[in-house]
Amino acid sequence: MELPITVTNRTGEYIDWTIGYQITFALQYILNKYEDADFIIVTEEDVLVSPDFFVFLNRSVPLLRTDPSLYCATAYNDLTYPHNSYDAQVAYRTKSFPNYGWMVGRSFAYKMIAKIKEILPQNPQQSWDIITYFRTSKGMECIVPEVSRSKHMAVGGTHLNQLAIRMWYINKNYNQDPNFTITNMDMLSKSTYEVHIQSLLSKAQYIDILDTYPCDDNFYQRITVVPDEVLIILFESTTAPDSFRSNEHWEALANCLGIYSLEAHDGHHGLYRLRYGPAHLLLMAYP
Repeated sequence: MELPITVTNRTGEYIDWTIGYQITFALQYILNKYEDADFIIVTEEDVLVSPDFFVFLNRSVPLLRTDPSLYCATAYNDLTYPHNSYDAQVAYRTKSFPNYGWMVGRSFAYKMIAKIKEILPQNPQQSWDIITYFRTSKGMECIVPEVSRSKHMAVGGTHLNQLAIRMWYINKNYNQDPNFTITNMDMLSKSTYEVHIQSLLSKAQYIDILDTYPCDDNFYQRITVVPDEVLIILFESTTAPDSFRSNEHWEALANCLGIYSLEAHDGHHGLYRLRYGPAHLLLMAYP
């Protein structure tokens, strides 16, 4: 468990090294106590989970065992909102933070511990999840549901004020039906998933944002879709699209579409998957 402890210096700035050391202590404790455990599940005290939370994570285990390009399964999708998620039985491969209910294998947990302990003395304000995402996963991806299996319920936090909570978290949706479980795990191996993505892109219809502007109040009403139709919007990204808080084009587009905009999380090589009803709505960084 990530304990909700923060420390402030005399100017009131947050110093969250305590959380980083708590997560390493907790992981090390579990690894030592349960020596036969191949995987570790971590969640926080301010998170609600779906009825099939453990089913989803359990079904991810075979892929995490066999696919070295994956490092975690996470119950939380940063881009899941009621207006842009549709199928609770589908999961994706994305570059994701380990947050709000996640699972990693034993060997990766040891790597997390080592890297966090290496970085924190040099940069005590660095967050453990940022260290894991940018410094430990090294391009590896996570299994992420289209409709989240967890929801963050806090009214504040180390990095989040009440405005941020209201903008990006209060209106998130998560699966509450125990009969919905992920059915496409066999499609998420690296090679199979790339074929699927290429299939989606091959039939995608380009949305010209100069003609159909995403910030218009009637943007969604101007688009008529049919099941499994594929729409795509391009956005400029002169740096890596998942760089930390550095993409103004993503921020503008995400704000217009009503999704998380602070960072471009949960993408697949610059491709971000949303839904518009039964249709697919893809956001792709270029060049």
